Amino acid sequence: MTDKEFDLLEELYFVKTYSDLKKSLGEEINISDELHRLIKKGWAKVLDEDDNEIPVTELIFDNNNSVYKFIATKKGLIAHNQV
Repeated sequence: MTDKEFDLLEELYFVKTYSDLKKSLGEEINISDELHRLIKKGWAKVLDEDDNEIPVTELIFDNNNSVYKFIATKKGLIAHNQV
């Protein structure tokens, strides 16, 4: 697990929007790229405005996608705690 993945998973213990993540993590990391990596690994998932998980194909995450929320999966939390 990279330091960037670790920092992002740390934020995803609770549901966060993309803009929340930008505020918390700043410009140090490319949040979109890191989110895609975590989702591909099964360490995070995307939720809609009603907290339903949505399948991810090629989502583009930016400040305009306020309907999307993110949270770590059980697999992601386990990986985060093993570091």
